[in-house]
Amino acid sequence: NGVPEALDGLLRLIAEMGMEDALVQDLVRSFLERAPVYLEELESALAAEAPERLDRAAHTMKGMCGNLRFARLVELCERLRMAARLGDGPGGTQSLAALRAEYGAVSAAVRARWGPPD
Repeated sequence: NGVPEALDGLLRLIAEMGMEDALVQDLVRSFLERAPVYLEELESALAAEAPERLDRAAHTMKGMCGNLRFARLVELCERLRMAARLGDGPGGTQSLAALRAEYGAVSAAVRARWGPPD
């Protein structure tokens, strides 16, 4: 279908809810603005070896990604939460790297489809 797999869930949500373009633009803009802030918080919490902060930040990002049905991002946030709970620093580092990479792919697909935020 020519649409990156990362957008499948969001496109299904848009179709199921009959979302108007303006709402989709608002959701996309919010995602593109907030996700980098969350990623920085995750990085900071991991560097500070603050597992509760890391768990909270991953939970927050997971919720946002889940609302937009970005399944792979949700999965990676959950891995990061698990690493935080287990005190697994190397696992957290690896999960955060994977999360950043997937966010890069998703944000590029979002920007290609809906344009950059205003």
